[in-house]
Amino acid sequence: MYVFALEQKLTQAAKAASTARRGAAFSEQGRDASALLRLQRAIGNQAVQRLLRAIAEQRAPGSTTTASRTPQLDHPIFRPLRSNQERPRSGTQPPAQRGSTPAKKPPRRKPFIIEHRSGSTIQVPGLDRDESEFGAGGATSSLMAPAARPRQGRPITGGFSDDLRVDTAFGTGVKRATGPEIKSLIQSAGSRIDPHLLRAVRKVSTDRFVFRALRTFLETDKGRLVAWKNGGRYLGNKRPPTIYVGTAGGALDTHVTLVHELLHYVFDKADTVLGEVRDSGGADHPAIDAIEERFLIIDLIRSGQPPFHKKTRWSFGGYLKGQDYFPAMEAAIARNDPAALRAAVDDAKFVRTTVSSGVLTPASFLKFPAGPTTYHPTPDQLRDLAFIWAQNAVIVRRAMKTAATVSTRTGTPLKDVFAHSDFQQEMATFLRRFVGALRRDRTRGVVSLERRL
Repeated sequence: MYVFALEQKLTQAAKAASTARRGAAFSEQGRDASALLRLQRAIGNQAVQRLLRAIAEQRAPGSTTTASRTPQLDHPIFRPLRSNQERPRSGTQPPAQRGSTPAKKPPRRKPFIIEHRSGSTIQVPGLDRDESEFGAGGATSSLMAPAARPRQGRPITGGFSDDLRVDTAFGTGVKRATGPEIKSLIQSAGSRIDPHLLRAVRKVSTDRFVFRALRTFLETDKGRLVAWKNGGRYLGNKRPPTIYVGTAGGALDTHVTLVHELLHYVFDKADTVLGEVRDSGGADHPAIDAIEERFLIIDLIRSGQPPFHKKTRWSFGGYLKGQDYFPAMEAAIARNDPAALRAAVDDAKFVRTTVSSGVLTPASFLKFPAGPTTYHPTPDQLRDLAFIWAQNAVIVRRAMKTAATVSTRTGTPLKDVFAHSDFQQEMATFLRRFVGALRRDRTRGVVSLERRL
């Protein structure tokens, strides 16, 4: 009843205040009513109602508060304006005092838009409309941000003793594990590594960061690697954790699947938000897909092949309105046309199209309501996903431009030039310098970093 009476009193006072002449002195009731109206515009009527109830509770019988009968809160929005002071409109600040420098409003960000080939458009929070550099969002990756607490029923926890540099170096091969280290790891794991996966383990663990992840999986958590026919799966809801890896697709697919499932373990072990949150499709999948594709691209290049694979077919604009660069690159190599190959990747939209293809799916999630099993990536996470996809784009671009240069210089056909020693040496040097530059200055911009090397 007291809340109702207080609301009724303030409502009546507000009507009285609204009919008073502008500039007239406020009465005590008028000041309170005007303050209430301004507060309603600023924080909403429901918040005001909660405030009124809190005031009423303070004045209820037995309360020790000795406030007056009308709300007098020490907040600027409750303070009366002087008769010669202009009232600010809702959502604005009072005018600056004479001689002061008015505060500049930050420029409004225009959204990054992806246009699907069907004609539908998708906005990508975290990226600007004219984005061209695709630097990371900060000194550390939001994709590896820790969860507030590990999810119940997930016993794999505790993180890693070393930084795996998941978003810049993991799986790139720029840091190498030694043969004796790999041999010792395999021997210590024994039967927990399926014999059908021994060759794949030896191959992928030559990368120092993959090796560190596998060592923690096998030695710390006593994990098991099991071969099966197709696909892969990570089971981390019980100890020991188990990774299933399909082998029917051949050696390269086995390597890629092993790295993919190991990354699920990495996100889980590191207690990241993406690894711990409930999501029916796996909230860490967009990040893993980007890192997996970087591994695949580099593995193909180091194997003496162009970075073309069924997994990369749609990564260069295949689902988007505009140029699809994958068939353009394939056709230039098939025609042995270095100029056309260089022109395709030198196109101003090449990196943007690759990034758009990579973030298309996670950005599309935002069109659906979030729920107990649906995770919405944050703007920072979308930016850091774009950061990885931009790396993939410039690695492919550098590979194609290097192939065109070496082909022209040596007379080697484009279809064979990826295995040429000059190409291999130049790309190994580029990758080492590029990954090092990303570590030193991840926010500056992927495109600028690649151009300087």
